[in-house]
Amino acid sequence: MKRNLIAFVILIATLLISGCSSKNVTESAAQITAKPQTAATHGPTPINDTTTVADPPAGHLWKTEYKGLLIKINSAELKMNVFDQEFLVFDLTLQNGTDSQLEVSGRSFALLTVNKELLESDPTAETVEKGDIQTSTVLPGGKRTLRVGFVVRPEDVSELKFFVGQNDVYRITSFDGGLSSTSATDSSVAPVGEPPTTDSSSSFIEGGNAKSDDFIFEDNYTGYLNALIEAINTGDFSLVEIHLLYDSNLYTQQQKLVQTLSEKGTREELEEYEILSTSYDEGNGTLTMKVREQIKVFLADGTEKTTDNVWTYTAFQVDQGVFQFSSLAKAE
Repeated sequence: MKRNLIAFVILIATLLISGCSSKNVTESAAQITAKPQTAATHGPTPINDTTTVADPPAGHLWKTEYKGLLIKINSAELKMNVFDQEFLVFDLTLQNGTDSQLEVSGRSFALLTVNKELLESDPTAETVEKGDIQTSTVLPGGKRTLRVGFVVRPEDVSELKFFVGQNDVYRITSFDGGLSSTSATDSSVAPVGEPPTTDSSSSFIEGGNAKSDDFIFEDNYTGYLNALIEAINTGDFSLVEIHLLYDSNLYTQQQKLVQTLSEKGTREELEEYEILSTSYDEGNGTLTMKVREQIKVFLADGTEKTTDNVWTYTAFQVDQGVFQFSSLAKAE
């Protein structure tokens, strides 16, 4: 009996040890499972610092190939030099959200007045440093802050433009709060804001205004015209094809024109253009433009001539701010 009692005690001890071991394993497993959940709830969600601007802010316009570029006006100051010249000085930050590097200096900027006069930046403006007018390369994802001055009064400001070469690729057409003039002795920061309104018409393009509509129309037209000339000079119709409504009369005409002139060895160069009028039918998305074009034509025999024509173009809106041209006629 004593032997049976000893066996019974051993059995009970074995069961107790087994139960404790099982409990410890279960708790360890629970702890391992819980750790990732606990870690996921600690700390803020990481922020991606490399995000780029998908659309320009209100009153800012970029050309399609410079999507992602952002120019911020930090402040505007009115300064006066010893010759009683008034300088409007902008403190700017340029953020390069494009895929290409940009060469940037104070001379890359120009100011359009309400009288349609284009003013170049003045490097002698007060508070503009030597480094502001020096050219530096801004790589994709990089940014540069600089000051740019103009001899102009704030109430005469219409648009601030950024140029790459001879092309203005970014425009600021409205300003939050109003550009206000200060006294001759006051050089305090003036609030940046809305210039005087010269056109009270409303916008036809979603998210735009009357001025931005004009820029969108001109941007589409110049994109088409420059692409057409390049297509003629290289014999590559695909360069202009994207600007033409597929299977339209103009699509067929320009396809034949590119082939014919290219085979003849004819080259063209844009001398000048002037948009005489634009009208937009919001109902069907049709844009009509009357444009005067001067084109210098270089023939294969070495002779050259300049053509001067006034055309009426028709284009259809195929996306927000994007038009494709469908017809062309000699204007009366």
